[in-house]
Amino acid sequence: MALFIDEVHVRRLLDWGLALEVVEKAFRKIGLEEATNTPRSRGQTDHVHAYAMIGGAKGMAALGVKIQTTHRKSRPETMLALFDAKLGGLTCLMKAAYLDQIRCGASGAVAIKTLARMDAQTVGILGSGSQARMQLRGAVLVRNLKSVKVFSPTRENRESFAREMAGETGLEVHAVNTAQEAVVGADLIVLATTAREPILEAEWISPGAHINAMGATFLGKVEVHPNVFLKTGLVVVDHRESARLEAGDLVEPIESGALHWRDIHDLGPLLVGRYEGRTSEDQITLFKGVGLAVCDVCLGQAVLERALAEGIGHEVPWGQSNGI
Repeated sequence: MALFIDEVHVRRLLDWGLALEVVEKAFRKIGLEEATNTPRSRGQTDHVHAYAMIGGAKGMAALGVKIQTTHRKSRPETMLALFDAKLGGLTCLMKAAYLDQIRCGASGAVAIKTLARMDAQTVGILGSGSQARMQLRGAVLVRNLKSVKVFSPTRENRESFAREMAGETGLEVHAVNTAQEAVVGADLIVLATTAREPILEAEWISPGAHINAMGATFLGKVEVHPNVFLKTGLVVVDHRESARLEAGDLVEPIESGALHWRDIHDLGPLLVGRYEGRTSEDQITLFKGVGLAVCDVCLGQAVLERALAEGIGHEVPWGQSNGI
């Protein structure tokens, strides 16, 4: 038998404490070469785009596949299929839209915890959608923040973000009229947009700032102007193999020579001490995230274990394969 867990129960079982703990552990497993992660494999019809990613981690009983479909007129459909890490049988089918969102927020938070100055207090956010919210929710858990400025092109959206997140976090959150106004003077800069052209300029960035670039997960999308990489002292990605295929922000800097792959580090090895992190209070650091299945799968396994302990979920007949 396998267990089916719907979105309502995933939300009930998955909290930020668990998300941060498991996602950081998954990154450390990558750093210790005890995890596997495949970049997105994509397919499409005339109307729907789909991708699949495989992830697994030794010592966490985690093995699975993440699948997502998108359609321009509806919300993405996201699912995890989890498997027994010893015998290979299906253990769980999980609706994973919320898990996907909180995993991305937790990944950003782990990057901030690792790379940002300890005294970072101010945040500039470009984007006002669900992922911008998740990035801020994660950031407040790893730094003692005081104020936030947010910009997105639609005034109503950025003002709604400011009202909602001020009430939720207790921070001063202000909607501003330009991207530059949001970024100038910020200790942390968060990019969570669907931009196809650069929206972050180098001259806006203060010494010592940390940048989380979490949008632009296709080669045709860009949030960061190439000149930003001439100012950054440390560039870190969640997974270089995936970033080579999906990080649109890195294409032009690499081609122009402003950035070289030998100077880009993976977050996991940095976490376990294989690379040096921030070296000074004035150094500008940048984390580029494209999303890793191993983090989703490890988090899904943690949710499954909680579901089994609490008797949550619906059993689905799914016998072991007999090879026929």
